[in-house]
Amino acid sequence: MKQFLYSFLLVILINTLSALRIEADHFGFKPGAQRNYKQGTWDVGTTDLSEGSGKIWKFSLPQTGYVHNSYFSSSGHPDFPDANLRCSYTQFVNGILDAGTIYLQNNSPDIITLGYTGAPNMVWNPGIPNGLPHTLGKTWQGTHNWTYGAYDISGKVISEGMISTILGSFPALCVRYHYVSGSFSYYYYQWECAEYGIVAYANTLNGNMLYVLNEAEPNVSPAEDLLAAQVPILNVYPNPASDTIFVIPPAKGAWELRLYDIRGRALPKLGNFCTESTPEEIRIELSTLGLAPGIYILQARNGSQTILKRIVIRTR
Repeated sequence: MKQFLYSFLLVILINTLSALRIEADHFGFKPGAQRNYKQGTWDVGTTDLSEGSGKIWKFSLPQTGYVHNSYFSSSGHPDFPDANLRCSYTQFVNGILDAGTIYLQNNSPDIITLGYTGAPNMVWNPGIPNGLPHTLGKTWQGTHNWTYGAYDISGKVISEGMISTILGSFPALCVRYHYVSGSFSYYYYQWECAEYGIVAYANTLNGNMLYVLNEAEPNVSPAEDLLAAQVPILNVYPNPASDTIFVIPPAKGAWELRLYDIRGRALPKLGNFCTESTPEEIRIELSTLGLAPGIYILQARNGSQTILKRIVIRTR
């Protein structure tokens, strides 16, 4: 019965990782979160922006600028009374160092952008929805007023496929936003995955700009929450990793370690190890395994005890 439970949980975990339905929780917008991006020029012609399935996107890490985002709880702001979350950012873009705060309403199933600080504060009326949850083909639109007039904003989930960045390769959706006012018309694109939320975004302003996520905590799936309640914790660090990981089993004894990919396929066994004390580290050299960047499931077995842990392998 216990082995059936672990097999069942493994199937749930794999299906969760593979789902192409992006929800508000996947964005990782929560108090205490830190999400950092690198910024640079976007070569639009090298990116597949056509609609449909089976797309392949690959973004190298830009080196020109950056955006650092920190998230905090919010309440009682006179200009943003409905905000329950704020994002304080510092950015260096186009040679200009800037800082400010964006106010959000995270009222799952959607996240609403209410405005941001300025002189005066820029308040959207009504707030701008992200259109969550996102699935291929979904559309939404609205008219939104602010200090400098009105924008007609439309959104559409135009495509799905696989995206590769420094954080790995993941199933992803591409969302296109179109902003139109009396004097402006531009497009904004974002690529989303269940593991990291918005892993890259770009717009057609200022000569086309690209932002690629380089620092953020991966999301925890509901299956992993269930696993945590059922079994002892298997500690692995660093995670994400590129060359080496250290595995710390919850008890001493003989442990068999094995990896699975996100489709549930078993990879060659990592080996059998014996720990003589607790805690004791098991060193695994990832660089010798020939694994592609992405998400894997580490299985540790000790007799009748089986523990699962999600690990992320980054680009070396």
